Order: sequence, then C-alpha cells, then structure tokens
Amino acid sequence: MQEERKEFPDEEEYCGKEGYSLAELWAVVKKRLIWILAAAVLAALVLGLVTHFVISPKRVNYRLSFMIEYPDRDGAADGKLHYPNGELFRYETVIYVDRLRAAKESDEDFAKIDVETMAAEGGITVTPESQQNDGVPTIYALSVSGSYFNGADQATRFLKAVCNETRGLIVQSATGFSYDAALIPYDTVSTFESKIEILENQHRSVLARYEKYLSIYSNFAYKGKTIEACYAESSALFAGGAVDLELLKIDLQYNGYLCKQSEEDVLVRISVLEREKALNAAACDALKETVRGFMSGSMITDLDAYHHKISEYTDRNVQIDGEIEKLYRSIGYGKNESGEYEQTGSPVDSTAFEEKLALLYNAVVNEAQSCKQMIGALYEENTVFAYEQGRAVVTGGANAIVYAGLGFVAVFVVACFIACATESIIKSKKTASASKNAKE
Repeated sequence: MQEERKEFPDEEEYCGKEGYSLAELWAVVKKRLIWILAAAVLAALVLGLVTHFVISPKRVNYRLSFMIEYPDRDGAADGKLHYPNGELFRYETVIYVDRLRAAKESDEDFAKIDVETMAAEGGITVTPESQQNDGVPTIYALSVSGSYFNGADQATRFLKAVCNETRGLIVQSATGFSYDAALIPYDTVSTFESKIEILENQHRSVLARYEKYLSIYSNFAYKGKTIEACYAESSALFAGGAVDLELLKIDLQYNGYLCKQSEEDVLVRISVLEREKALNAAACDALKETVRGFMSGSMITDLDAYHHKISEYTDRNVQIDGEIEKLYRSIGYGKNESGEYEQTGSPVDSTAFEEKLALLYNAVVNEAQSCKQMIGALYEENTVFAYEQGRAVVTGGANAIVYAGLGFVAVFVVACFIACATESIIKSKKTASASKNAKE
C-alpha cells in the first residue's frame, strides 16, 4: 500500500509538485533562453524602429525663433510694423499657403512635403515671442509638426525657406511700386506751368525718400555712390544740372509759351479774365462808395476791412492785366496806336523752351530710377531674418531607445511566463499519462 501511495500521490502532493522553485524556474528559462532572448530582441528592434519612424515623427515639433530687421523697420508714425510701401505688416502672413508653396518650390528636397495639408490642418504656426515697449514684436517663433519631414535638418531648411519668402516680399515692397508716380499726369496737363509743378513734386518725392535713410545709412554704397552722395546730387538737380529750373520759369513767365492751347483757347481765357476784371472793378467802386458814405456821416466805423478788400481787388486786376498781356503776346498779338490788341505777328516759338523742359523731365525720370535702384539695393543687403539657433529646436517626440528597452523587458518577461506555462502543461500531460498507465 505504501508503494501505491508513492506511485499515486494525493492531490496536495501533486499540486505541490506542479509548482516551481527559483532553481526550477531558471532551469526552464535557461532551457529556452535563446528563443526568449531572440523574441525579446526582435520585439525591441521592431518597437524601436516603429517608434523612430512612425510614432516619434508624429509627436515631434520643430521650432525656429527669428528676428526681422530691415531699414526703417520702426519708422512708422503709428508705432506698428509696416512694409516699406506703407502697408501694415501682419506676422501671420509668414505661413500663408502661398508662402509655403513658394518655399516648397525653392528646393527639390522639399518636393514631398505636403504644404496643403500643413496649412489646412494647422501643422505650422507662427507666434510673437517678445516685443518692444511699444508693443511691436521683435522675436517670432515658427513651429511645425515633425510628421511632414524626414528629420530636423530638412525641417530647419524648410522653415528658413519660409522666412526667406517673407524677406523677399519686404525687399520687393521697397521697390515694387512706382518711384515716379507723381509724373503720371505730366502728359495730360495743358499748361507748361502745370508741367513744371509736376516735375517739382516728383523731385521733392525723391529727396524725401533719400532723407528717410540718411541718418543711419548715409554711407551705404551702390555702384560706387553712397546714399549721401545721391541725395546731394539730387538736391542740386534743378540748379546745377543741364537745365536751371528758375531760369526756365523766368523764360516761361515772360514769354507765356503755349502748351496745348490753340488761339481760340487763349482768346476764351482772355475773355474770362476780362470779365473777372470788370466784376472786380465794379465791386471795388461799390466798396469805395460805401466808404465815402461812412466818412460823410456821423457814424464812426472801422474801415480797415473795406480798405483791405479794395486793395485785394486792385492788386488782382493788376495781376489780370499782366496775364492778359502775356496771353496776347503768346499768340502774336500786340497793342495798336489806340491801345487795343490785334494780330501783329506769329505765336511765340516755344521749341527751345520745350527742348529744355524735356531735358529736365528726363533728368527727373533718371533721378527716380536711380533712387529706386539705390533703395532696392539697401533693402536687399539690410533685410535680414536673424535666427536665434542655427538649427530648429526639437520638442516632443518619443525616445526609440527607451521604447525598445521597455519592449525588450516586457517581451522577455512574457516569454519567460509562456515558457514556464508551456513547461507546466507538458509536465502535467506526462504525469497524467504516467498515472493512467499505472492504473491500467
């Protein structure tokens, strides 16, 4: 009976035998160690690669901080940041989809970057980081999801390309408008006086543009000339150039050259001036009569206002006489013995005058063109996006090594458990088979 009890142990003894001591556990693991390690290593490798190429890129963000510097950046009267042409600068436009597209097209390496999705899903942002006392931002930050790039290097170059598109717009804004816009009505006006006034306005516009940069960039040079030298040259354009403007004005004032007016136009103008003169004379006579009435009466009245108005009418009529005489002379009229104007010759020849005026016009056009080139070169050289870091800062993401290590440990433990469970099942089957055979 004792031998039978040993051959067929009771339930408590059987369960005890099913358990494992540490030595037995190690023996089981050691038996299948190669397979356990192989499974753990494979799991670590797979998880590491998946983390590095799939999980991490979706969680990574690349961030690039930058400053914008260009001439007259802080020159706006309202204290806000503006483009050189006066338009308000909005930092949000740095990441508009057209800028992203242009940045993508700037390098073949960016061909696979999905800028449409990036813009539509908010995958890229720009925010102000710091600002001046007046509230104008001085440092901005671009941040973009890493899922669009193959690494930090590509992301850095792309973000800088995006910035470069805005830089190009700033430079273009400095020269993208007409520097000789004041000359637009030049060919449409009908008098030489108006043409000269237009030339003067255009000239003043160029001088004003140079004056904006004299204090800081006076020594900036383009094609061998500094801004200061160009300003001095422009300042002397009307006095030291090929044509002296003041002498041209005197010539026009004396001879009254006609621009686009016919003889009929001049005679109509003369009749208008004569009517004005007659009305002024009548008003003047009425005022004088009023003054005489006050002086002969007993009422004490301040007559200064009346005398001033009489003087205005008188002076204006003297001016009208001069204009009428000049107009008559321009169409070849002169006074006869009775003092009346009649045709005595040909209209004044304005050919020489017009040639001088054309030279002056060309000089003003060239002046505007030179100014545009100088300011364009100034902005091209001094418009800078300065980056705080040479490379985009990486934030977020997942550490592939950590994930691989966790995967290794987890799979190793699970594999050990599976090995022990498998060994237990095999052992149970063998024990059950042995018991069955003994009973038989």
